[in-house]
Amino acid sequence: MTRQPLWDRLEGLLHREHRAIHLGHRELMALPLDERVDRGDTLTSLAFQGETDGEIRLRCVDNLAKYRSGELLRLSNVDDEEGATGAGVIYVSFNDASGTLIVRRDPFRPGGRFETDRLLRLDPEVQSLADLAQEAIARLKSGRGAGAAVARAVLEGTARRASDGSERVAAIHACDRPGLMLDGSQREAFLDACAGTPVSLVQGPPGTGKTHVLARIVAFLAKSGRRVLVTAYTHRAVNQALRQIVAVDAGLDVIKAGKHDGADDLRGTPVRAVPSLRRLPAPGDRNRVVGATIFGLRSAWEADSFDVVVMDEAAQVPIAYAACAMLCASRFVLVGDHRQLGPIVQGRHADALASRSVFAHLAASYPPSMLRTTYRMNAELNSFPSRVFYGGLLEASPETAGARFRAVPGGPYDDLFDAERPAVLALVSHEGFRTRCEPEARLVSGIVLDRLVRQQGDPRQLAVVSPYRAQLRLIRTLVRRGLEAAGWRGPMPVIDTVERIQGQERDLVVVSLTGSDTEYLAGDAAAFFYAAPRLNVTLTRARTKLIVAASPSAFEAYPRTLEGLVNVERFRRLRRDWPSIDATERACPITA
Repeated sequence: MTRQPLWDRLEGLLHREHRAIHLGHRELMALPLDERVDRGDTLTSLAFQGETDGEIRLRCVDNLAKYRSGELLRLSNVDDEEGATGAGVIYVSFNDASGTLIVRRDPFRPGGRFETDRLLRLDPEVQSLADLAQEAIARLKSGRGAGAAVARAVLEGTARRASDGSERVAAIHACDRPGLMLDGSQREAFLDACAGTPVSLVQGPPGTGKTHVLARIVAFLAKSGRRVLVTAYTHRAVNQALRQIVAVDAGLDVIKAGKHDGADDLRGTPVRAVPSLRRLPAPGDRNRVVGATIFGLRSAWEADSFDVVVMDEAAQVPIAYAACAMLCASRFVLVGDHRQLGPIVQGRHADALASRSVFAHLAASYPPSMLRTTYRMNAELNSFPSRVFYGGLLEASPETAGARFRAVPGGPYDDLFDAERPAVLALVSHEGFRTRCEPEARLVSGIVLDRLVRQQGDPRQLAVVSPYRAQLRLIRTLVRRGLEAAGWRGPMPVIDTVERIQGQERDLVVVSLTGSDTEYLAGDAAAFFYAAPRLNVTLTRARTKLIVAASPSAFEAYPRTLEGLVNVERFRRLRRDWPSIDATERACPITA
């Protein structure tokens, strides 16, 4: 593709996305409150618990909102009229065990008020960083910026990759030192990234240790005298990478640049926090690594501050926004997996570039080094995703291949918990359901209660996943009611969406697919329900046991697009390849 069409397309997409974000917010806030709650856009019935230095504590019984750390929200009273001022706040965290949700007042949106003795709600604010990305694209086109010329060639697919011989030799020597702990494919990726210029891609399928490999790459480059920037789309991803970096090499000076709220989960680690790149302390004797989100890098675009940009979770970064990071250096290492969930976009765009990540875009021109050993799934759980999503190249490690789930027999779901069937379909006959299905919720909640109450299982090693928040809310209600009746004193297990659980793993994962309205699933919902990346993430969270509850009708839809038909045919392979058990009659004994 020539330069001008690519940049024109990206600029057009950013313009349309910016408009879609603002229009979408207006349409969202025009919806009834209950509908916004069901969508995960609004939290309501929050009780004020206290405020300390601008940090507001709220009691939240059920949090299934989409919010991420650092997201801009508005806190107001539930019965205020739409458009009431409220207070501008920033989402910080939620503790499910205590039901405590924390937000912080936003100093850039002062004013506004709410009454602490009345119930509260949180609504999203308009957030569009398209203008920043537009400026980054303009700089790439004009050649302005530390890495503009190289980044432009890389994104166009015209840059010629090379391997620096001396750096490869040094990296090989590093691999031979005790304690590096890299398997064969990790070693290949490490060598490729440490010596490859100007761009290297590391593909990390589920459980393959991609963050560990990233940390080893960063440590080597920093110890070699390179000025390394670690970046990602979210604070959570940046912080996770920085924690791993200090874990593998405590001798590095690791600094996180960005908002105070974005560094909360770095407390107690050696990682230092500063408000922005402009506030970096003077270099000391130790080799330095700096971390920041791609939206906090503008001051480094022309400063020649970094030699290498290492981008984590690059499969979730849209192409246009990647320019914000690639202006900061002339060498790039991207780590991610374009077979899992990709970027989230607001608008509906005819151009496929809108939903394509920078990792997927570059993988077409610069084949990634793929990590091929999963340390998460046993051999049976790994078999389907390996064949369907990774060309049969993903293998379970010897340590995990034969692992088995340990259940306590004697309950109504023994066949579902059978250790010799690590993956099983629990079929529940129902039709016509879309985003909420009580029969399926009753089965799933029954499985969870049996595991926690009768078997005394660890709730930290159990997760429930569904595509739909309405279904998750029903399951949480049933599980909480059952636990209370049993006198349970432990924490609730994770019960959340596929998007929110990506990157996590548990011994036991129970999935509620929910949908059984074939017309609905064949229509616009098909692109969501049957999407290959969503299926991949759903099936690869479990270590030893995966139970998927579904209606037979979920396998009978016929979407109206070729892509939809391909996705459904892939989905149907689950029923052909996995053992199925009719669980229709075994509903949770607790009434909704």
